Amino acid sequence: MDDETRYRFDQAARVAAIEVAGAQFRDRDLRLSIIFMPNAVYEPTACIQKTLEATKRVNFPPHNLMFEFTEDERMDTAHISRIVETYRSLGFTKALDDFGPGYAGPGLLGLLQPDIIKLDMALIRDIHTSRAKQAIVAGMMHIAQALDIRILA
Repeated sequence: MDDETRYRFDQAARVAAIEVAGAQFRDRDLRLSIIFMPNAVYEPTACIQKTLEATKRVNFPPHNLMFEFTEDERMDTAHISRIVETYRSLGFTKALDDFGPGYAGPGLLGLLQPDIIKLDMALIRDIHTSRAKQAIVAGMMHIAQALDIRILA
């Protein structure tokens, strides 16, 4: 998929999700989780405009948006830092999705300092039978606690 198609798809999916959430959950204080590919964001401030316009149009609170970075593609750390800072300044919750097997590691975790880490299912599946997985998750929990990051498994 070329970059322009990826960008248009990302924008359309985001706007559609906000419109549905705004119509279905007006009376609730719910968080809408949007998984996106950072490489589809060419410039954070410009790319978020349609998202913000959609939140205004359907009266969905922008602070109830949670953006989940996928780590299944290599990330340019300078670019991802600009996205994180922009989204942080707008009050969005930031999460790393499927943390563990992809390109994210301790360096990226330290750089991004997301609000939430969602551990990959492969790391959690059958954890009760694997001392190695237990040790890895315990270490991740220790790191997350030190950085004030919540972990979801």
